Amino acid sequence: MKRKILAASLVACLCLMTGCTQIHDTVTEERQAQSAQTMQTEAADTETTEAVDSTEESDTEYIDTTYTQEKIREILFGEWKVSKFLGFTKIQNDYAIYPDGHDIIGDHIVINEHTFSSEGIKKYERYQCELSDPIYSVSSIKEMYAIYDISDSVEKGTKLYDMIVNESLQDVEIEGINKNDPTQSWPSADIMISSESHTVILYVDCEYYLLEKV
Repeated sequence: MKRKILAASLVACLCLMTGCTQIHDTVTEERQAQSAQTMQTEAADTETTEAVDSTEESDTEYIDTTYTQEKIREILFGEWKVSKFLGFTKIQNDYAIYPDGHDIIGDHIVINEHTFSSEGIKKYERYQCELSDPIYSVSSIKEMYAIYDISDSVEKGTKLYDMIVNESLQDVEIEGINKNDPTQSWPSADIMISSESHTVILYVDCEYYLLEKV
């Protein structure tokens, strides 16, 4: 009788041990699954962070940080008059008017912290644009000999001619709210500055014009 009781007790213990082992294995599997899921989540978060960092780097990679907002205000802000045709790019498009450019001498451009406006280019709706709350930055890309075909009106030996020949040009990146076309947040007429003398230049359809502050 004692042997039967002992045998039954052993069987019960074995069953209990087997059940505990199964429970332990189940818990272990669940923990492993949770750990794997956590690792996947952390990896995804890392990839997202790296992607954001990469985007931020790409956004700032082509900005010339030597042009602070204070410096940009000092150079650009004000009302400008188109005073002289400077010349063409090496290759012109169908909108370029050879050899004297568009009839915009005397027209005005407004650049300030509240507004960028080329509405003053009166005869050409193509170049008219007004942006509110504009954000300004200067491209780090410097282009030498951008004004390839220099106008005959720019005399050799003058400071203006030397600027064209010896200085590179940098784009002023402008982005704001277009009251007439919300889908277009950039101007339809481009502004550039020379790298050394900070001469302000208007660029439209392969043509360059000198801007003078009014």
